[in-house]
Amino acid sequence: MAEIEKIHFRGWILEVDAAATSAAYAAARPVGPEACGCRECRNFIAARDVAYPAELKELATRLGVVPLTETETYENGPVESAQPLIRLYGGFFHFVGRILRDPGTGDSDIYFLPERSLLPDAFGAKPVVQVEFSFPVPWILEEPPEA
Repeated sequence: MAEIEKIHFRGWILEVDAAATSAAYAAARPVGPEACGCRECRNFIAARDVAYPAELKELATRLGVVPLTETETYENGPVESAQPLIRLYGGFFHFVGRILRDPGTGDSDIYFLPERSLLPDAFGAKPVVQVEFSFPVPWILEEPPEA
């Protein structure tokens, strides 16, 4: 029987099946940047440990996304007023569960949607939530980023 947990995060209330999420990602690997391998994805992989905000790492663990596995990442260029080796990345990952409460806040660096974008087949027909994020990431690779 699935163990469902309620998680409170920044005013959101999420219903989560961490074990089902973990099993789905284990069956789906590789996904996201590991499956792509382009320069921007390779940089995200190299910077992953230092790039993620601590609260998002902790949340991903509670959601069952261990090891941290993105379904998609993308690079949006240099962060304005920062050195060119800091790039703005976005992306998302999924968890098995539902949104029970949406606080209705505006723009945020972390938000939740009942979407299935690029969802790995291993999730099947289970209800999922897409965790979208955006944050600055240092450029780690020796090869330079595109201008």
